[in-house]
Amino acid sequence: EVIRVPEGVSMLAFSGHKFHALSGIGVLLTAPKIKLSPIILGGGQQGGSRSGTEHIHGIASLHYILKKILAEQSIISQTMCSYRDLFESHLQEAFPECVVHCQKEPRVSNLSAIAFPGLEGEVMQIALDLEGVACGYGSACSSGATTVFKSLTAMKVPQELAMATLRFSFSYLLSEQEVLTAVQKVIHVVRHLQQYA
Repeated sequence: EVIRVPEGVSMLAFSGHKFHALSGIGVLLTAPKIKLSPIILGGGQQGGSRSGTEHIHGIASLHYILKKILAEQSIISQTMCSYRDLFESHLQEAFPECVVHCQKEPRVSNLSAIAFPGLEGEVMQIALDLEGVACGYGSACSSGATTVFKSLTAMKVPQELAMATLRFSFSYLLSEQEVLTAVQKVIHVVRHLQQYA
């Protein structure tokens, strides 16, 4: 069994680009009782559930990377966890007031959600983007606007702290030096913005 689906889950979807497959490919697993109605009709590909030319290169990339990840899962997880912890420790050293959400809880190895009290996450995200550091702020809603992370709201995190939170993702393909470079850029941006807060 390659993918374990928890009991009670009727549909499970994931995007290949989230773990280094090509963009435009993904997987949708459905329980046998789920019946899908196609919205694209025509050639009858994919068992009639979605017509259209199949993305063969994407499918091959998904198969290749999934096999690699399954074979090296513990090493990959340890690498991402070490990058995440290195990143967080340097930022906490520079900004003792910053809050690492769920730091003492079991969590995924590749994500860090950090709040910088007194600053606006959306402003930090734009400033970091200009510095070449990609991060996430909030949840995109259907209007295209961005709201605070729904997960933080559900966890009863105060609104002002949720609004000061950024999400950083780590890949096993990074190097330690790249992580440290990102740390320095975050420190630079946060210190600069704190002057105007």
